[in-house]
Amino acid sequence: MNRLARFGSSILPIAVFAGGVCVPGQDPGGDGRPAPPSNSAIKVEQRRILQIKKRPSKRYAARIEQWARELLAMGQDAEGNEPTQRYVMLQLARDGAESVGQPGLAHAAIKELGKWRVDTSQLEYECAVRFTEGNRKYVPDELVQLYLSAAERQMGRNVRRVRRALAGAEVVVSYGRGRISAAVDARLVELQAEAVAAEIEYFATAKRAPIPEGADRVQAQKEVDAAVAGWDRLPHQRRRRFAFSLLRRGQEFGKSPAARHAWLQAAIDCAVKTPDTVLAEQAVHALALQFDVNLLDQLMAVALRIEKGKQFGTVAMLEMFLFVAERALPERVDLAMRALDRATSLCTKQRVAKNYEWYDAECRRLRNQAEFVEQSSVLRVRLAADPKDRDAAFELGWLYLVKVGEWQQGLEYFVASGKFPFNETAKMDLAGPTEAKAIMKVARAWAKATDFRLRSKAEQRVAIDRARYWFEKAKPLVKGLDADQVAQYLKRHPAKKQVKIERPSSARPAIPANARRSGGKAKAGTGDRASDGGDGKAIGEAGYPAALEWLVAHQDESGRWHDREFMAHDPAADKCDGGGNGKHAIGVTALTVLALLDSGSTPKAGPYAAEIKRGLEWLMTQQEANGLLGANTGLDYIYGHAIATLAFVRAQRAAPSEEYAEVAQLGLDYLQQHRNPYAAWRYKPQDNDNDLSVTGWCLTACIEGRDAGFTVQPEVFEFVGKWIEEVTDASGMHGYSKRGEVSSRKPGRHGKQFPVQYGHGLTAAGVWCRLLLGQKRSDPIIRAAEGLLGQRQPEWHPNKIDFYYWYYASSALQRMNGRVWRDWKRALRKAVAKTQRLNGSARGSWDPVGVWGHEGGRVYSTALGALILGRLAR
Repeated sequence: MNRLARFGSSILPIAVFAGGVCVPGQDPGGDGRPAPPSNSAIKVEQRRILQIKKRPSKRYAARIEQWARELLAMGQDAEGNEPTQRYVMLQLARDGAESVGQPGLAHAAIKELGKWRVDTSQLEYECAVRFTEGNRKYVPDELVQLYLSAAERQMGRNVRRVRRALAGAEVVVSYGRGRISAAVDARLVELQAEAVAAEIEYFATAKRAPIPEGADRVQAQKEVDAAVAGWDRLPHQRRRRFAFSLLRRGQEFGKSPAARHAWLQAAIDCAVKTPDTVLAEQAVHALALQFDVNLLDQLMAVALRIEKGKQFGTVAMLEMFLFVAERALPERVDLAMRALDRATSLCTKQRVAKNYEWYDAECRRLRNQAEFVEQSSVLRVRLAADPKDRDAAFELGWLYLVKVGEWQQGLEYFVASGKFPFNETAKMDLAGPTEAKAIMKVARAWAKATDFRLRSKAEQRVAIDRARYWFEKAKPLVKGLDADQVAQYLKRHPAKKQVKIERPSSARPAIPANARRSGGKAKAGTGDRASDGGDGKAIGEAGYPAALEWLVAHQDESGRWHDREFMAHDPAADKCDGGGNGKHAIGVTALTVLALLDSGSTPKAGPYAAEIKRGLEWLMTQQEANGLLGANTGLDYIYGHAIATLAFVRAQRAAPSEEYAEVAQLGLDYLQQHRNPYAAWRYKPQDNDNDLSVTGWCLTACIEGRDAGFTVQPEVFEFVGKWIEEVTDASGMHGYSKRGEVSSRKPGRHGKQFPVQYGHGLTAAGVWCRLLLGQKRSDPIIRAAEGLLGQRQPEWHPNKIDFYYWYYASSALQRMNGRVWRDWKRALRKAVAKTQRLNGSARGSWDPVGVWGHEGGRVYSTALGALILGRLAR
């Protein structure tokens, strides 16, 4: 290394960029990376480096690998070698890794090359292709990661390049099944789901090229026919590799449309003949992304062609048919039913070992949806012609309950039908009773309904399940004869045993909910809330994206989330309730942006990038000259400002921007000016009054701002820390504004409904602040406070629902990661993950029935619920 450094030190490497000359290491383009060296400089350095550090013979793979690793280490040494030397060393290391089948080593070299202004995604893809098409052995797991990295870099930028990279990854997975780690396989499934969502939006908006015609097509077809002339003479494994090369040529964007169309059609034909369902499907996707053809029709045609052969992959065929069915609903029921017929036939004939049950269940689920769409459309036509058609409303109500489990809408149609006794029962059910007497009344009504002549066992099962639901709710609240009746009914009608069927690891990812915005709502669940027993873990995992999707669906065009009028985005027949007081648009918008950022999206990338960006842009328009986000109009306006400042700080850390940085710094400056001298924060600027609730948000914004590089005076943390000590007693309890003072409640009914002894919201906020300030978990006060939080675990009880407390406690306990956190998580799943609304326009949200739900409304409760589920997801 020293010899190379000395040898190159007297040479000034140059690079040509945009017609000018620049020194590598400078930044002519302004994106923070230097331009790569010129080709002439690279050739000179390559000759000199190979003279000093000769490449071993091809016969010695181990020596070549060692040679490549040494060059990689030297290329990473910025102090010992000049930029051009390092660039060439990294290129040689990558080439050496490719020659001996080491994708991981090649990937490491490409990552280092990314420090120059090069298209890293393209380098990764081209390197991965050379591995896939070459004859040398490689590590499949590392090669898939190379493809996935190329796809991730293009996610949100170029859907065709994403699909191109994922096509290569799927091909390698199909070749190397059994040698792919679970983590890599899971990441592939996740990226596939994101790609599906991006594709749906792309198909709806992008202008794709028409199918080529004329002389160009004829000439291109001749070239392709000549290339595939020897197809039949190739061995089987070479056929697959050759078909992949055809697919790759059809995705080279520099070729003419006629050439790309011909190569892709050839790839489809070769994949069908092999047969290789993975390659065929990827080729169809590539064709549909570039040309004006219908993806679903093409997939269905290819699947039927492969099915006619004597040998095919049953699992892959099932996935293809189910994918067509899921994407076809609700617009194309006929195509969905055709695909489901073929999938059901395959399930019946093949019985695909342990995978059969999951595919069979998927067939039934999608068939229910298809039948619902088909039958409900007829009934809706009848209702449109005659709104007083009681029979049509009644039939539609049963369809919602039996086929898709939509209780809210189903019961509303029962009420509209006016048919006794279901209309009266539905009215009581929709009222959502909470007192024991009212709960027993609606439970008995459903139990009595099962005695009527219901037309099918499915309808009878629905009525029994609903009666069970209400009897279960009444069970802890009743005594005496009522308790005996509850016990007898539950014993006579035991709950249907739920068998959890795991999705096969090789199965196609489900289409994300946000991908269905143009095609109707996603249907899920069998009740209005997810309270179906168990620990709620599976429901929580599905509920997290559902919560985010509900928030996204209720954003205004301006980027704001309105706490009171958010239901304007719902259809007239199914509007959400639970509006706030209309004064907290700044706070709920910022809180929602934090929830979307917490999911991993940024203002520049991820499934919620556009929503985050619009939310931040709206908040920018609300900043005054003094830095205040919002206006000094209400008593507690500082809450909204602090949360909005925190949102800009986190956005700046996730995706740096001069605009975000300026807004965040102004917001932090206002917080520092607002703080009381030698103490903390409360509602009014420097009024010598402090409270821990406001201080929690303000301190979080200041500490995260400091860690992100913003200017925050050190005295802020010193005096706030001292004030927190003043309001803390030896038991670990943290007071509201002084030692021993409990949480705030509004006078009157609010305090009676939510007794303060049921939670430790201020203690949770205080522990969170202490941890941010750098105190250790071993501190006696923190340990004592942790014990207090463990004694007041989350519980979905009318008097104990407190999202604010649960959020702060979850944040603090997760950071401590002790026994109390493990116990807390179990209780949290039951309280939050299982009480999420599952149906209708409210699907994914939480009713604003907690301590401060009436202030912020459903948006506030759902944003905090999403942040809490984010803790469980991690």
